[in-house]
Amino acid sequence: MSSVMNLIQASLGAFIVAMALMLLLVVIFAAMALYARNYIKVPPSEVAIFYGRKHTLVDEKGVKSTVGFRVVRGGAALLIPIVEKVAYLSLNIISIPLKIQRAYTKEGVPVTVEAVANVKIAGDDVSLRAAAERFLGMTTEQIKSVIFQTLEGHLRAILGTLTVEEMESAQAEVVQAARDLEAEGLISFATAARADTSASVDEPVATTADASAADEEPAAP
Repeated sequence: MSSVMNLIQASLGAFIVAMALMLLLVVIFAAMALYARNYIKVPPSEVAIFYGRKHTLVDEKGVKSTVGFRVVRGGAALLIPIVEKVAYLSLNIISIPLKIQRAYTKEGVPVTVEAVANVKIAGDDVSLRAAAERFLGMTTEQIKSVIFQTLEGHLRAILGTLTVEEMESAQAEVVQAARDLEAEGLISFATAARADTSASVDEPVATTADASAADEEPAAP
């Protein structure tokens, strides 16, 4: 009887050990799968924005600030499940065609400017954080629309300080408008397509008053 009990106990102990080992293996594999799923790899052409937790940042002057996200550019980082989510911003160059109609020069002459500006989100930490606050959740087309509207406003303001002769080529003006955005930390200026940049004086548009005045002019005898 004693030997049977010993055999049962030995078998039960071996079963418990085997189950414990199997449970341990299941836990290890589950942990590895969870780690692999939440280990986010970020290509060099993108920036990952991990949001959901508070982070303290220290700028160049030593001033501390608290934000609700962290920025990872290139490489990889671990996403904390439940607590954090991740979104991405592209760092690729965005080509933005510009056609600004009836922009007025310093002399009040209406002109049309056509150009192509190539811009990208700046890659430094300060600009990436600013871009995350402004652009996160937007599509590329929505980002292009925001940059286009801002470029258009800057370019109209610059053209208003020039004469028609100074606007023979609008290349420098497009460059300056993009540089203004770069100074604001909105984008990083890449280039403006020289071959696609031109400015032309608009044809005058006859108004109703002009037409009435022409009708009232007496015919020559």
